[in-house]
Amino acid sequence: MADAVRAWGRADSSRRLRILEVGAGTGATSAKVLEALEPFGDRIAEYCYTDLSKAFLFRAEERLRPRYPYLTTRIFDAGRPPGHQGVEPGGFDIVVATNVLHATADISGTLRNVKAAMRAGGLLFINEMSRNTILAHLTFGLLDGWWLYRDAELRIPGSPVLAADRWLEVLEDEGFRTGAQPDTAAHALGQQLIVAESDGRFRVRTGPEEPEGAAGGRGGAGRR
Repeated sequence: MADAVRAWGRADSSRRLRILEVGAGTGATSAKVLEALEPFGDRIAEYCYTDLSKAFLFRAEERLRPRYPYLTTRIFDAGRPPGHQGVEPGGFDIVVATNVLHATADISGTLRNVKAAMRAGGLLFINEMSRNTILAHLTFGLLDGWWLYRDAELRIPGSPVLAADRWLEVLEDEGFRTGAQPDTAAHALGQQLIVAESDGRFRVRTGPEEPEGAAGGRGGAGRR
């Protein structure tokens, strides 16, 4: 991620980036990402820390905002279109999601919603479980999100987890240019990191009961 920020800075020194974290939870991932990006603080316009729980947002404001003044907080549900939640469509350069996207009913729809928040050329960093294990069931099986999925054909049998090849297929179907996997050795440890680039086109729901229509996103383009 730091490499991308550095490259964008070389291409346009005036560009200030907006970053969205989906399902930031307790902030474990947030703290690491913010620390890694701290040398580029003058290039960051916003780090939007989101979750479904206000308690996590309050904690982030207390723990992280004093050090990172560009941090904002917001309730955000990746299972719903961003514009209906006050999140600007096509507004973010980077989206970060750690062990959260699987905890939605429809992974294709979830990626569609996430993509709608991204600029063309924006990067999606996904850190997800790669195996269905007894430990995962014991740790997450009591959470509602573990059993939300309705697209079992995409998931590893008996769990909401997607294998690496399935992630790449769904990302490609939703118009992401992909799917680099920087650390495939980590799959043996039960985690996978995938980086995907938005092609800048997205579909948004225009009304709560209306079907989705095509829209072009331009603009230059859970729990951890």
